[in-house]
Amino acid sequence: MIATHDELMTVKEVARLMSVSETTILRWVRQDRFPAPRKFGRAARWSRKEVQELIESAPRRGAA
Repeated sequence: MIATHDELMTVKEVARLMSVSETTILRWVRQDRFPAPRKFGRAARWSRKEVQELIESAPRRGAA
């Protein structure tokens, strides 16, 4: 079995990718509107693959 590498992202990177503030990402996590990060000690990281899948599955703004 081959292990796949999944890049981990900081809250700053996630916020930039989603075009929102870091505070918004953290608020969404508290509100269960965004996946919780993986914790490594005090460091919080999100899977790039999971974030990309979330973005792709989200309804588009202004779509009719």
